[in-house]
Amino acid sequence: MNVTGKRILITGGSGLVGHHLRKELMSRGPAHLACPRSADFDLRKPGDVEALFRDVKPQIVFSLAARVGGILDNKNYPADFYFDNILIGVYTYDACARWRVEKLVNVGAGCGYPLSIAEPLREEEFWDGFPQPESAPYSLAKKMLVIQGIAYRQQYGLRAITLIPSNLYGEHDNFNLEQAHVIPALVRKFYEATANSGSEVEVWGDGSAKRDFIHTADLAAALVEAVENYDGSLPINVAYGTQHSIRDVVSLLKEISEYSGEICWNLSRPSGQNSREMSLDNARRYLPKFRPSVDLKSGLSRTYRWFKESYSSGDVRL
Repeated sequence: MNVTGKRILITGGSGLVGHHLRKELMSRGPAHLACPRSADFDLRKPGDVEALFRDVKPQIVFSLAARVGGILDNKNYPADFYFDNILIGVYTYDACARWRVEKLVNVGAGCGYPLSIAEPLREEEFWDGFPQPESAPYSLAKKMLVIQGIAYRQQYGLRAITLIPSNLYGEHDNFNLEQAHVIPALVRKFYEATANSGSEVEVWGDGSAKRDFIHTADLAAALVEAVENYDGSLPINVAYGTQHSIRDVVSLLKEISEYSGEICWNLSRPSGQNSREMSLDNARRYLPKFRPSVDLKSGLSRTYRWFKESYSSGDVRL
């Protein structure tokens, strides 16, 4: 399925993934993009969802809208994370079926993988145990969309697919320290410490936890390829293919920001799951053109530079 000339709806289009996906779609040729804001259409309300689909009449839907946050935010608001995400998913999928959408692309959550399975994490083992408890309400709500996709494909013929990215980061992220994931939180801390001549940057945990960090521009390319070339019910991992420790990230950001102060490792705060290496066997099979191009140092440099330029203008979520 070619995206060129299609009516495309991107829910959550103003977020981290949405910004990069819009750019990727426009680079592929003419497209009719609708990227509504939550202030105009609240996807937790069936009436708003119906009005949105009636206005856009989409042929392709990228379901990116979600309530997302870091460890602290998930710990403080578990019910909100479950409730908001389950409603967004339920109403969006149902509308896609009723409006006969040609393809629905969902973005899943890597933290939904069971804690008990061995690495690398394989999609075929996605249901073989309970996930990380701190974010389970969020990740299980997102995980139910895979089941909803299977059910709606069987009953209504809805062609729904899911990609599961590793740890995302990039420009246009959420840099609010109460809500942010690790990279945007660290980018903000290093920038503010450097700009204000701070003597210390606090980092949660001991820095040993490892993640496969993928820049959102690479995920955007994978999402478009998935629309064009994949049509299965099995969720597909998307990752850069290399894990880095939090200490690695800290070291790179210290270099990029030219920060000369001390690093304080706060061992009273959680480090998160020790490792989350993903198998890319299925990505290589079903998304053969996908080749991540943004390595961690380049991606952090891009993100830091964008944050620095946007900080003074107020064009950043703090």
